[in-house]
Amino acid sequence: MKKTLITALLVLSTLVGQAQEKNFTLSCDVTPLLKFANQNRNVTITDFYLNNGINGKRVAETDYKGDSIVVISGKIETPLLVEFVMESEEGGFYALQLIFFLEPGNIVLKIDNLRDYIAEGTPLNDAYFSAQKEIKQANREGKEEKAQQLVLDYIRQHKDDITAVKMLENARCKTKDDAKQFLALISQCSEEVQLHKTTKYHIERFNKKLDGPQKFIDFTVEYEGQKQSLSDYVGKGQYVMVDFWGSWCGACKAAMPKVIALHEKYKDKNFTALGVAVNEIAPKTLEAVKKLNIPFPQILNTGQKALELYDLQYVPHYILFGPDATVLAQGIDFDKMKAKLAEILGD
Repeated sequence: MKKTLITALLVLSTLVGQAQEKNFTLSCDVTPLLKFANQNRNVTITDFYLNNGINGKRVAETDYKGDSIVVISGKIETPLLVEFVMESEEGGFYALQLIFFLEPGNIVLKIDNLRDYIAEGTPLNDAYFSAQKEIKQANREGKEEKAQQLVLDYIRQHKDDITAVKMLENARCKTKDDAKQFLALISQCSEEVQLHKTTKYHIERFNKKLDGPQKFIDFTVEYEGQKQSLSDYVGKGQYVMVDFWGSWCGACKAAMPKVIALHEKYKDKNFTALGVAVNEIAPKTLEAVKKLNIPFPQILNTGQKALELYDLQYVPHYILFGPDATVLAQGIDFDKMKAKLAEILGD
């Protein structure tokens, strides 16, 4: 009897331990998000929750009481790619692109602004965001090849876990060789990674690259009843350098004087610069245009549409179109763009 009782207690202890191993707790200081909601949206935030990155369904939530610290707890069987979402009193919700990995353990989501955040405290989040920091630094220094190699190495090392899916967003795909390399790498990943909805999207974009070089892709957006299309400016007989940027982006604003100088230098030689503002509301863009004295036209209110169509992961990003809308050059390196224009239009 005593032996049976001991065995039962051991089994119970094991089950309790296994249950605890599946527990997660997410904590986040949401002060920057509340500030964003008040300044940019003028709404009252009523709730925060997590959405499944595959199907968009809510997987966990909190009983939000207006505190600056949000805590969400629960159990998770298998690690998930999730998005942190906030909801307003007016009934709208805001997909903030704050994406991380929900897994057992204590996760801390740290937000400086909507484009600079990390999740830490658990294995997958620590691995991914540590690598992401290195990649961002390499890109800021203009070391694209180093950044690309870091992405490739990470996916090879994590081919069996879900972080490889998210890392594919950093994959630079400028050539057919790039596309072939990443498609081959994906084929070596686990079934979970290969069949993920996000992976399928990247497979599609890599396959498109195999079909040929980057081409002009038109898009249309609307602001205050006025529609703007990229084709309003590109393919009209001028050379056009499109600057994908945002006033929230420090690197974009730092580079803007150089873009303005280039525009002024060649504006009488059948050339114009064109701003395409991404991931921000139009009033913020217009405020920055005035403050920075930007003289060239802007396409406002594009959200993520332009980024997705042109497969861009970082801004500022430049694309030089010829008079017939042919893509002549593109990339994040402004000096290379400047050199290409000098080659075409003279120094």
